[in-house]
Amino acid sequence: MRIKLLLEVIFLCISFSAFSCKSSTEPESKNAPPDSTSQDFTFEVKRFGLSNLSSSIFFDVWLFDENNIWAVGDVTLQDTSEPVNGKEYNIMQWNGKEWKGRGKLFNSAGIHGIWALDTGRVYMSPGIALVYKRGEYKWADFSKMGFENWQSMDRIWASSEDNVWGVGRGGIVMHFDGQEWKRINFDQQWYFYSITGSKTTGVSYALALNTQYQTKIVKLQNSKAEVIYTSQSQNTEFNGWTLTLANEKELFIGNGPIWKFNVETKAMQVVFTPSPTIGFVSSFAVSPKDIYFYGFNEISDVLVHYNGKRFKEFALPGRSDNPEGIKAATNIAAAVSFAGNQAQIITIKRR
Repeated sequence: MRIKLLLEVIFLCISFSAFSCKSSTEPESKNAPPDSTSQDFTFEVKRFGLSNLSSSIFFDVWLFDENNIWAVGDVTLQDTSEPVNGKEYNIMQWNGKEWKGRGKLFNSAGIHGIWALDTGRVYMSPGIALVYKRGEYKWADFSKMGFENWQSMDRIWASSEDNVWGVGRGGIVMHFDGQEWKRINFDQQWYFYSITGSKTTGVSYALALNTQYQTKIVKLQNSKAEVIYTSQSQNTEFNGWTLTLANEKELFIGNGPIWKFNVETKAMQVVFTPSPTIGFVSSFAVSPKDIYFYGFNEISDVLVHYNGKRFKEFALPGRSDNPEGIKAATNIAAAVSFAGNQAQIITIKRR
């Protein structure tokens, strides 16, 4: 259902933007100065799960460094303690040598989002908040938050232990101030798909869609949610599925074209138009000169990278059925998905 919705939004954007947008990608030149950030990548695909027994999926990922990666979702692995049905995990960890299941099964529906301050403070969103802090996992108490059974907190972002934001289905917006979680009132027709923010200011930004495929950008600050942009119709290039903070003033937003939005002036500009039929589902900025967009077309999964000077498009190996999330650290990124009834991770390394 998610892919069907995404494809419909993509095609609406493409039909409009194909005649009105031009790529800002700079042509390669022998006289061009060296890239500020290399775009020479290698790709490695790994899949997990007993596809003959049950479905496995990764929804999101976090990279502490190249030797410590957490991919989250729901994965069933062969295990001597469960020889018939296998053993389920919500977290798979790469320790520099091998992938292993971490912790226990916290939620059979999977963990949908992850954000970390460091290796000892990790925030996850399996419908509500699950916090790993200094060796212990602890559930947040959302029992009095008034969630309907179709509402959930799916994406999470944090700048500190005193400033954690979570968003999700049914207009769910949650904030943790270091003492308690609070629910922020928001229109239930909106589904939040993406969240980003500034470590410097603590301000977060989230992106939501409604059933008419309109986009809202919401500024989250001081336990308040302020709408700073609403697309006027579905037939516009300025819609989106994912956003990331490129610098303190600008968001990069993607679905079909990638466009930037100035959070102060509200100015908008298309900065890159990818090949036809490409749609983006996730994005992440390591720095203003190291930004990743993950998506797909009818042939393959797709990576678009921005190095501060130019955008570059890559066809990824390991075609997925549902591309889900991408995160990155210095010189390494990872894109996760559902592929062939298994959980898939594509590790992206700079040469």
